[in-house]
Amino acid sequence: MPRIKQAAQEMLNDVILPFWMSLKDPVHGGFYGLVDFDLRVDKTAEKGCILNSRILDIYATRVYSPALHRQLAFFDQHYQSIIDLYSYGHDIESSWLIDWGCALLGDEALTARIAAIDSDLARSVYRHAYRGSSLLNECERGVDDTTRVWWVQAEAVLGFVNEYEKSGGQEYAAAAAQIWHYITDKLVDKRPGGEWFWSVDESGQPASRQPIVEPWKCPYHNGRMCMELIRRDPHVEV
Repeated sequence: MPRIKQAAQEMLNDVILPFWMSLKDPVHGGFYGLVDFDLRVDKTAEKGCILNSRILDIYATRVYSPALHRQLAFFDQHYQSIIDLYSYGHDIESSWLIDWGCALLGDEALTARIAAIDSDLARSVYRHAYRGSSLLNECERGVDDTTRVWWVQAEAVLGFVNEYEKSGGQEYAAAAAQIWHYITDKLVDKRPGGEWFWSVDESGQPASRQPIVEPWKCPYHNGRMCMELIRRDPHVEV
C-alpha cells in the first residue's frame, strides 16, 4: 500500500491543483468565486477569503472547556458561550493547527500546556464523532448532525495524524487512513473537471446541490491537508 504522503501528492496534483488552476481570473487576478453543483463558473461572483486569528490565552482559559473536553462556541461580549454546540470539525482542526502554531513560538512551557489541551480535543472527537470511517459534522444541544462535510474530513485526517505522531496511538493512524479512503471514495467529485463535493449524507451521496466553489468552499482545507501531509510524511499507509 502507498504511504499517505504519496496519496496526498497525487490528490493535490491530480484533483485539487488542476481544478483551481482552471479557475484563475486572468484579468483581475485571484480565482473565480462561485462554481455551482453542475460545475458552471460564475465569473461575476464575489471572491471570498477566510481570516482567523487565535489568542492562545483566551483559547486555553475561555474557549476550551476542560469539563466538556471540547471548545465552546459563539460567545457574548463577556466570553460566555451562548449556544450548546460541539463543532467536531473546528475541534479536530484546532488540535493540530494550534499545536503547530505553538511550535513556532519556541516556548516550551506554553507548548506543553497547549499540547495537552489539543490532545484532549482530539481524543474527545475520536470518541464522539468518528463513525463509519468518517467524521460527523457537529452536535447541537445533544443532537448530532451526521452530514459528512468536506473540510471536516480534511481536518480530521490532519488532526488524527497529529495525535498519532504525539501519542503513538495506532487508532489515530487507522482513523486518518480510513477517513482518507472515505474522502477518495465519497467526497472526491469524479465528474470531469470536478474537485470535492461540499458534503455527503450518511449513505455517501451528495446531500444537496450546494456549489462546488463559493466564498466558504475553497482549497484552504483540502489543499492544506495535502501539503501538510507531504511536509510531515507520517508513517501512515493508505
